[in-house]
Amino acid sequence: MLRELYSEGRYYLIPSFYRTLMYLKKNKYEFSVVFRTYGHDMKKAVHEFDKFARGEHPCFNGRNGMPVVKMDGAKNSKDFRFTKPNEQICTMYRLGPNVNETIMVCGKDHERVKNDEINHIDTDDCEVIRDHLEVYQTMLETLKKHSVMAIQDDYPSANASGMANDRQKLLLVDQADYNTQHIFFDDNVDSAESCIVDVRDLVTGEALPYKKFMDMYVVKVHPHKAILESDYFVKQIEQCEAKRDEEIRRIEAGITEEEYVQTNKKVDTETEWEMLQKLPDAEYLMKTVLPVLYMGMRTVDLERPNAPLEYLALYLLKNQDKVTLPPKILSKVDVEPEETQENGSSAAKEPVA
Repeated sequence: MLRELYSEGRYYLIPSFYRTLMYLKKNKYEFSVVFRTYGHDMKKAVHEFDKFARGEHPCFNGRNGMPVVKMDGAKNSKDFRFTKPNEQICTMYRLGPNVNETIMVCGKDHERVKNDEINHIDTDDCEVIRDHLEVYQTMLETLKKHSVMAIQDDYPSANASGMANDRQKLLLVDQADYNTQHIFFDDNVDSAESCIVDVRDLVTGEALPYKKFMDMYVVKVHPHKAILESDYFVKQIEQCEAKRDEEIRRIEAGITEEEYVQTNKKVDTETEWEMLQKLPDAEYLMKTVLPVLYMGMRTVDLERPNAPLEYLALYLLKNQDKVTLPPKILSKVDVEPEETQENGSSAAKEPVA
C-alpha cells in the first residue's frame, strides 16, 4: 500500500486536510469536498483520497498504532468514496470572460480538447453541461449523492488570456442561499490582480469584489502553516463562517453594505507600513517573503538546476514585484511648538508625512 501511494516519494494531501474532515464529521457538519487543480496530479490525489475514505490509507487504517478512519457511507453516514467516477470527475472549460461561456464535461476518461473541438466530444462516454446554472445544479446534485467531486480546471484558457481573472477557476456563489457556505482554499489568491479564483454571483453572473469574498468564500492558504498546524483549516473555516454569519445578520437587519462599512469604520492611527513592521515574525515573513519563496522553491524542484541556490536567488530578484508592500509612509505625529522666536512667531517641526 505504501509503495502504491507514495512510489514517487511524495503525497498529495497533507495530514491537516484529513484532520479537518475528521473534525467536521465528529462535530456533525453537513459538508462536501471538491478538488480543483490546474495541474496533472488530479488522478493521484483522487486515488489517495479514495483510499482514505475506504479506510485503507496507511495513516488511518488502524495498523501500527494509527487510528481507524472510514468515510464510506457505513451506518447511514455520508459516502466520500469515488464510486461513480464518471459523475464525480469533471473537466471545466472557460471559453470566454462571461460566466455563461462555461462548460463542464463529466467523465473520468475525458481528455481535455481544444475549445473549438468541444462540439465533437463523444457524449456516449461523458456528459457535456453547457449552461453555468446547469453546471451549478449538477454539482449540487452530484455532491448530494456522492459528497465528493474532482474538477480539472482550464489552465490552457487562463494561460492564453494572460492569466486574466475572468478565465480562472470559477466559483459560483448563490448569495441568497443562507444554508450553504462555499469555501475555496488556494495558495494563489494574494491580491485582486493575482487571484486565480473567479468568484461570481450565481444569479447575476457578476464578479464579486476581492475584499468581499476573501476570508468568507476564498481563503489564502499558507502552505507551511497548513503543514505544521493540524487545526489550520478548521480555524479558517470558523473564520469564514463568522464573516458569513455577520453578513447575513446585516442583510436581515436591512443595512446596506455601504452603511455597514461606515458604521464600523475604524480610524487607524498607524499607516499600513507601520502595521506591517509590528507584525509577529512568522506573519511578517508570510506577507513579505514566503509567497515568492514558495514559488521559487517549487520551480527549483521542477527544474533541478545545476546551481540551485543561485537559480533561487535570481528567481526571487526577478519576481520580487509579485509581493506588494505598502509604501513607506509614517503616521503624522503631533509635535509641541518650539520656543517663540525673537520676531514673536512660533516655529513647529513639520509632521512626518
